[in-house]
Amino acid sequence: MPLGAEGELGFLAIAVATDRVPGEIERMLLDVAATKIANLLLRARHASDSRLLQEQTAQYKEELLHQLVHSIAAEVTLSTPDGEIVFVNRTCMEHIGLPVGAHL
Repeated sequence: MPLGAEGELGFLAIAVATDRVPGEIERMLLDVAATKIANLLLRARHASDSRLLQEQTAQYKEELLHQLVHSIAAEVTLSTPDGEIVFVNRTCMEHIGLPVGAHL
């Protein structure tokens, strides 16, 4: 059974360990089992693709925000509630005289 519209995702084969040719009912049961398995595999792949797309979208948004924060003329500093500095933008780094990318 092809997976995907034209087998682009691979193929699924189900075999019966017997020395005789399966009857009509057995073939129908094998077809149903193969279809169910193929559907489960395709749903799992779709879920995986959806997670990957969400991760890529989140990463893109983070990169865009990072570029935006570095490009503005205001000084931006991000710190934890206890005062540990975790991020300083380019403008702030230049103002305090540290090379861009240096860690505080």
